[in-house]
Amino acid sequence: VDGAIGSRTASLRRPYADDPGNVGAAYLSQQRIAEHVVNCTRAGIQAGFHVIGDAGVAALVAGFAAAAAVVGTPALAARRHRVAHLEMVDAGQAALLGGGGVIAAVQPAFDAAWGGRDGMYALRLGPDRGSALNPFSVLAGHGVTLAFGSDTPVTPVDPWGAIRAAVHHRTPGFGISPRAAFTAHTQAGWHAAGEDGH
Repeated sequence: VDGAIGSRTASLRRPYADDPGNVGAAYLSQQRIAEHVVNCTRAGIQAGFHVIGDAGVAALVAGFAAAAAVVGTPALAARRHRVAHLEMVDAGQAALLGGGGVIAAVQPAFDAAWGGRDGMYALRLGPDRGSALNPFSVLAGHGVTLAFGSDTPVTPVDPWGAIRAAVHHRTPGFGISPRAAFTAHTQAGWHAAGEDGH
C-alpha cells in the first residue's frame, strides 16, 4: 500500500516533520485494495499487504470495509488476510480489522530500534506522532491476531528480543503481556499460515 518511514515513503495524512513538503507514497487505492481482497476471498486464499503510514492504513481499512460489503465479514475472516507492519493504526481501525479476522504481521524490534519520543520515528514524524506507532495492546485488544517477525534484514532474527520489545514497548500502555508476546511469536505464525494446532 505504501513505503516506509525511514525512507519517508510511508503514506501520511500530514507531512513528515523533517520534510514538510512530503506525505510519502501511495501505491494502492482503496478500490484496488477492495478488489484484491474480494478476489482472494472468493478464490479461498489469503491476501497480503504492506502498510505503515496513517493514510495508507486508512486506505487499507476502507478497502477491507468495501470488500466486506461485497463478500461478507465471515468470508473475510475465514481467509485470515494478512497485513505486514500496520504501524500507524488507531482503535477504530483496529476494531474493524479485528472483526474481519485480519492478522497483523508486526515487528516489535521496530519499536525497540526506532520508537519512543526520541527515536527515528519521532525525528521523522515529531514526538507525538512518532511515539504512537506499533500499538500492540490496541491491536490485540480489538481482536487483531499479532504474528511477530523480524522483517530481516531490516532488524535481526531475535525471537526473544522481539518478545522483550513487545512487553517493554517504548510507549507506555502499548505493550502486551509476556504470555501474549510468546504466543504471537509461536502459535500465531502457524495460525497466520492456516495451520492450527501447533
